[in-house]
Amino acid sequence: MAEKIEHQGIVQSVDKQGVRVVIVQNAACSTCAAGSSCMAAERKEKIIDALPLDDLKEGDEVRVLIERRLGFKAVLLAFVLPFILVISLVALLSRLTDLGDAWAGTIALAALIPYYLVIAFFRDRIKKQFTFYAEKL
Repeated sequence: MAEKIEHQGIVQSVDKQGVRVVIVQNAACSTCAAGSSCMAAERKEKIIDALPLDDLKEGDEVRVLIERRLGFKAVLLAFVLPFILVISLVALLSRLTDLGDAWAGTIALAALIPYYLVIAFFRDRIKKQFTFYAEKL
């Protein structure tokens, strides 16, 4: 069985397409004794649509699972490829043209607009590849 990334959450709603799970992400420092008075303590709620592996109802505590390789693929699409695009464009524009570094950087950052538009255009196809599953704890 492939390695999984898992988080615990609570079922918010159930419908025929699947379940919506609320996951609370706490910063590492929030478990500290001074966490309640410290401004660095951070808490975020994420809502994830998942396919149920068990019979689930609202309020159930669940574990949300996704394959680890898909987590790496998400990081690649969202961060690594755009980083490579920007660095490559800055290097090419600086070397092949007489534009200054500021203009080369600006053009390289502007190239991210079409990149993320393409990602948005193929959102449904990408979403089908990233399937989350929820199992009862």
